[in-house]
Amino acid sequence: MAIDGGNASFTPGTGTKTIALGMTPTWMRITVKGSAFLPFQGFIYSGFQYCYPDNSTNLDTTKAIKIKNSAGTVVIEGTWTSFSSNNANFTLTTNSGTPPTMMLEFGN
Repeated sequence: MAIDGGNASFTPGTGTKTIALGMTPTWMRITVKGSAFLPFQGFIYSGFQYCYPDNSTNLDTTKAIKIKNSAGTVVIEGTWTSFSSNNANFTLTTNSGTPPTMMLEFGN
């Protein structure tokens, strides 16, 4: 079992997005914090994806990504589609403003 971590940001725009990793994981935790965004945590495991869009919203069991700005507006939203060839792949349906830096923890 290997575990790694790092940081990443999505490029602007919607559609297919790929984050390059140093390995092909089977799980991933995504965290965003900071003054411009509400605290966010996403989790991908065994083909399932979940996220807490903020500290007061219930668990969303259909999205890996649902990041809100400090005003509570969803600025990045999307689903995880796969882990392949040292990449994490997503489809974003919302991506407005400057994407935040995400802390990534992942392993296999």
